[in-house]
Amino acid sequence: MIVDNKLLHVLSGGKPAKPPIWFMRQAGRYLSEYRQLREQAGSFWNLCFTPELAAEVTLQPLRRFDFDAAIIFSDILIIPHALGQHVEFLPNHGPWLEELDFLAIFKIWQDQTYLSKLQSTLQALQIVKQNLHLHQALIGFSGAPWTLATYMLNLRKAHQFESVLSLLTTKPQEVSQLLELLTDVVAIYLIEQLKNGADVVKIFDSWAGVVPIEARDELLLKPLMKIVSQIRETFPKAPIIYFGREISDYYPTIIKNISNLTLAFDQFVEPIQIRDQFQTVIPVQGNLDPALLLQGGDELTRATQNLLDVLGKGSYVFNLGHGILPQTPVNHVQHVIDLVRQT
Repeated sequence: MIVDNKLLHVLSGGKPAKPPIWFMRQAGRYLSEYRQLREQAGSFWNLCFTPELAAEVTLQPLRRFDFDAAIIFSDILIIPHALGQHVEFLPNHGPWLEELDFLAIFKIWQDQTYLSKLQSTLQALQIVKQNLHLHQALIGFSGAPWTLATYMLNLRKAHQFESVLSLLTTKPQEVSQLLELLTDVVAIYLIEQLKNGADVVKIFDSWAGVVPIEARDELLLKPLMKIVSQIRETFPKAPIIYFGREISDYYPTIIKNISNLTLAFDQFVEPIQIRDQFQTVIPVQGNLDPALLLQGGDELTRATQNLLDVLGKGSYVFNLGHGILPQTPVNHVQHVIDLVRQT
């Protein structure tokens, strides 16, 4: 199976002649078929929580582009939602989360009643799995504990981290307890995704870059180590990808403490650095700039070819440094796929 499946082959250390390719946010607003289905669904959460719709959205980019992997359509904020925190997606604003009720969250965690609210994603995984070709892998995912905590603690100030960082000194016990809770929930959620059809799981630490350097071990590494350890107690060989945005300088510490982990890189890291410092040790994924994918033209071609020239001979998954931007033309996506598959 791994030999037939290019992504799994690379994540196990293989070096195929042509790298596998998939894109973060490959299911989304840049596709007309997604926009149509999103309108029919009526709300983003309805799209996520209706297994048939979530599965259909997951499969749309594979029908159009024949990517080497599907990533289940969901959102990292499904975990706060499952834990009882009200989450809304407001137009031109992004996510809005109500004030966190620590006692209520801990009660739901202890009773494990949150699991019922994750079932729709697990059902969607089962549907997608039945509709994939053998050469296509299925990726499940979750937000990392720190990134989830930034949303859960930040209330109405999305992407403004001063209030969260101040809690590290004013309420360290509450933050520590929340991270412990989230570490357990994320591990269980990813294990359940593997049980329900996911071949690979990915952990998104989108806001890792705001963590003070002296707090990285406690806030980033410690939870990640526990999650990986729990997953491998049940799935010893499960491929796991970690994406820590803007902390590539910390990746050597992660590698030192966690074995058999694939690292995904944002667009701010030079391909030569990825090759020389990391690819000799682990499989790597990344890191085309989504802005170049939006822009197109010769610069996109050169950047794509450079990634292939520098990284393409090793264990490498071609991807973006972040998600596809909604305004991206579909012909730009197809152009990159053609370049990767012509190498």
